[in-house]
Amino acid sequence: MSVLFQVSSFVVLLCCFAPSSGQPPVTRDPCANFECLNGGSCTAPADLPSCRCTGGYFGDKCQFGPVIRDPCAGFECLNGGSCTAPADFPSCLCPQGYYGDKCQFRQVTRDPCANFECLNGGSCTAPADLPSCSCPGGYFGDKCQFGPVIRDPCAGFECLNGGSCTAPADFPYCMCPEGYSGDKCQFGPVIRDPCANFECLNGGSCTAPADLPFCSCPKGYFGAKCQFSSNPCANFNCLNGGYCFSFFNRPFCLCRFGYVGKKCQTRIY
Repeated sequence: MSVLFQVSSFVVLLCCFAPSSGQPPVTRDPCANFECLNGGSCTAPADLPSCRCTGGYFGDKCQFGPVIRDPCAGFECLNGGSCTAPADFPSCLCPQGYYGDKCQFRQVTRDPCANFECLNGGSCTAPADLPSCSCPGGYFGDKCQFGPVIRDPCAGFECLNGGSCTAPADFPYCMCPEGYSGDKCQFGPVIRDPCANFECLNGGSCTAPADLPFCSCPKGYFGAKCQFSSNPCANFNCLNGGYCFSFFNRPFCLCRFGYVGKKCQTRIY
């Protein structure tokens, strides 16, 4: 056993005190095959590799990304407002008519037409917050207070003989009194003469005071047309010495010997 111990000791001494070849020992880099992600860098202070991460990354190899907190999370904007945070500080963009850090207030807009009255059916408008009136049908003025200028169609349109002008459709014409006619009542009434075709005999004259014709007879005549004579022989001349006599109010001639005819005008021998 002492011999075995002496041989082992010799081997150990030979191993430990063997002459050097003159080259340094090979040292292994712990980070050689240890990859760090996302820009991380490997370090091994105690020959144990680990990653040093940047920019919010973490994990044994920087494999996990940074947790980014949304500044608008839990920041509520009211009345349709939208949250924005360009510098990680949340604020609200408010719609028209609203304001406040959360758009909680509504703007009170004064109506320019509130106390601006337009007359005669005019309507107020204020495109630049300056009220003015839009006027209907011929009215004008800042408040439509002036009426339209209406021309009288009958001005200068003369109606004659007592006629009166009227213009219901702005076109003048004359309303004529009874018996007159024409666009200006210039034509007089046409009066029918009751005596026009009523003949009076024996010098009688027609008259019609009530538009009923009758004859005014001369002395010695009578009848509706003076056709009868109170002395039938008054204007009945018998010739050649004949003599007039009446029979049933009609004149006849009594002729001398040798004459004949209604008025004894014919001589027979």
